[in-house]
Amino acid sequence: MQYPSTQKSGFIALVSILLIATIVFVIAIGMSSRALGMNDMSFAEESSYRALMLAESCAEHALNNLESDPNYAGGESMWIGTEPCQLGRISSSTSSAVAFSTDATVAHFIRYLAVEAIPLVGSTTISRWSIVER
Repeated sequence: MQYPSTQKSGFIALVSILLIATIVFVIAIGMSSRALGMNDMSFAEESSYRALMLAESCAEHALNNLESDPNYAGGESMWIGTEPCQLGRISSSTSSAVAFSTDATVAHFIRYLAVEAIPLVGSTTISRWSIVER
């Protein structure tokens, strides 16, 4: 049976439209997937940065306490804003210097900080302030 040429061209147009729609759909899914991956990376980077800032705030809190109380021992958990951080015990590394570490967790990202300083009433000299990879 012979089809009229208008039916053949209609069929070709329909198949072409379906093929183009499928290609556009696959491209859209790929772009959406990539955007979600970028969003996850951005969240991870922000959480890691917030954990580091929290650990640094905890260290600054300890240094402030040492300036006002040379016998401050640390070894406590504290809240800075709505996030917790841990301050390790403060130990003497030399006759006048002290050393301690802090850590903070934000959304499963943990950042560690090691600090050595010479605290004096009213001022502190920091000799080491480093991020520790564990």
